[in-house]
This record gives sequence, C-alpha cells and structure tokens, in this order.
Amino acid sequence: MTADYHSDTDYISRSDLAVFATSRRQFKRRRDANIKDDDKDVLRIGKGTHAVALKDAIELNKIVLIPDSALSRSGRRSGNDWTRFRLKTENRGKTLLLPKQWELCQQIADSLQKIDIAETADGRKLNLEHLLADPRAERECEHRWADILPCRLKADLVLELPDSVLCIDLKTAFSVDERKFWKEVRDRKLWLQVAHYSAGLENKFGKPVRFIFVAIEKTGYHDADIFELDSEAVQIAKRGRLMLLEQLKECLETGAFIDPPKAEGIKMLSLTAADMGIDI
Repeated sequence: MTADYHSDTDYISRSDLAVFATSRRQFKRRRDANIKDDDKDVLRIGKGTHAVALKDAIELNKIVLIPDSALSRSGRRSGNDWTRFRLKTENRGKTLLLPKQWELCQQIADSLQKIDIAETADGRKLNLEHLLADPRAERECEHRWADILPCRLKADLVLELPDSVLCIDLKTAFSVDERKFWKEVRDRKLWLQVAHYSAGLENKFGKPVRFIFVAIEKTGYHDADIFELDSEAVQIAKRGRLMLLEQLKECLETGAFIDPPKAEGIKMLSLTAADMGIDI
C-alpha cells in the first residue's frame, strides 16, 4: 500500500482537499496531470526528518545522499546531472538529500524526539522516543475509507488506547509562538488534517481520536512545542471538511471545476473559536 500512496488519485487525501479549498481549477490541473511535489527541497527534508524522528527503517533505507558528481561547480544543482541521478533505476522512489540537508534533518529530528508530549499518572514525562517504544505505536499508519468520497490518510504516529486513539503529527513551522502557529494552521489549512485524519482513524478503530501537532521551527535553535485544537474548533473543522467533500463530489460528477466568488465558500476567521474558526 505504501508504494503507491502518493500516486493514488482514486482516493482523496488531506492535501487534495487543501488544494481544492484554495482553487478548484488548480485541483483539476494537478489531478489531470498527476502532479506530485515529491522533488521539492522542503518536502524531501520533511520526509528525511520524519524518517529519522520516527525511526522508520523503511523510509531511512530510501534516503540517498547526493554525491558531488550530481552538483554543478557553483554548488547548485546542475539540471541535467540532477535529472540523470534522480532517474537512475536504483534512485527512483528514493529521498535524495544534499549532505547539509541530511544534517539538518538529523538536527530537527533530535529536537523533536526530546520534547515532552505526554505525562503519566505519577507525573513522569514522556517524549517522542518513549511513545515510539510503546508496543501499540504504529508509524506511518495508512487507511482508506469512504466518506462521501473515497478517502485516504497516512498518519505519522498512531497509538490505539483502551478508549481512544492518539494521533501525533510532526510538523515543521516558521515559529512555535502560539499566535504564529495558529496562523499557519489557518493559512496552510492544517485544520483539514485534524478533521480528515480524525474521520479516517475513527473509521479504522471505532474510537474517538485525539489529534496533536508536535511542531518544530525550521530554523534557529529548532524550538518545538505541542498544539491541539479545542473540541469546538475540531467540530467546526469536521463540518468544513464535509462541506468540501460535498463540493468536490459535485465537481467530479459535473466535470465543472469553477472557483466560487471570493465571498463564498469557507471564510477563515481569526483563529479563536477558538483559535481556528471557519464560518460556514
């Protein structure tokens, strides 16, 4: 299932919904051309960081450091050399990183692993490394289900507890200042991830889901913090997701991907409602 996850256009992902919410025309162009962003620097660094932080042996084995021969004399990529290196049979489907990018992945992952995420009844702090050691921990949890449209998800870390499911998502951010991070939740439509993953994991496990962002700054000292939408914001996000799915279903059935006037659709408020409002 993992190998074809990102190329699967039959099922709708959280990122698909985010693109559709931004522009229906852009969604159709990407879908028709089967456009993937896997080769962008930021995404490759993200994949490398996730592999290290989650101690994912499968993804770690896919990381390939780019040799000097794939770079131009100026230190930048040489287009032809880069393309030949990327398309070599042994490198297809791999995560290609420059040595400095690989070092950055390790630095960010080290900071992520040390942040306290939970606390035991006796007051003992648990960080990401502790949670990964839990026998219930499921890395890169994939699921497909039907919810208005066929949907899919791939969650970083999932723990099935007796009465609930804990979903942890590692997220690089410009800042872990509370107001600035909630602005990213709005601007990057991360609220859709909370709603989409919660719906899928509730379908998979039949239990309520608690979704937590473990956010880390991309630059500087890689400060990290944890964030969670309040229950009211989660319900608003879920209603917003269902509305988008209904609109997407109509577009797929009619073939008309026309963006509504700016005054219509989902209007993002100032992130309180707290702290993440969607006026429907």
